[in-house]
Amino acid sequence: MASQRDVFALTGLQERAGFWRRFSAYVLDSLLLFIILRPIDRKVEHLVPQDISSIANIAPSLLGPAFVFVLSVIVVTFAYWVVFEFYFGQTVGKMLLGIKVRSTVGRKVSFSQILIRNLAKIFSFILFIDTIYLLVKGERLRFSDVVAKTEVVLS
Repeated sequence: MASQRDVFALTGLQERAGFWRRFSAYVLDSLLLFIILRPIDRKVEHLVPQDISSIANIAPSLLGPAFVFVLSVIVVTFAYWVVFEFYFGQTVGKMLLGIKVRSTVGRKVSFSQILIRNLAKIFSFILFIDTIYLLVKGERLRFSDVVAKTEVVLS
């Protein structure tokens, strides 16, 4: 009897990446983003009070740099996933773990597909629901993959 890997090899299909491989790639990407964003954090860190009780006394002029920092973290993080997955089909973490993103509708992954599948990474609650869906459904797909018509496969 043929194994699942033999079936994938014979049919030309690719096996979907499992939860732990995808999670490990996410952790590696998050560590890389931390390294990239740390210098920005160091520059803004001294502007925001460390004592939570003094948060109400923050001068409005200091809110600007903190807001700019938070916004830059969101933009850089989102851009990292979108740019790497659109142009290379995988982020650095996915490259290291031998997985990639592809369309389930038989064409190159479109920019809108990449945007849809990565929106969950901005909003923690959606990412939590995405992860639960991945674990419960058993199809090795996040809910945002289903909506975007993408899948993460072994490369």
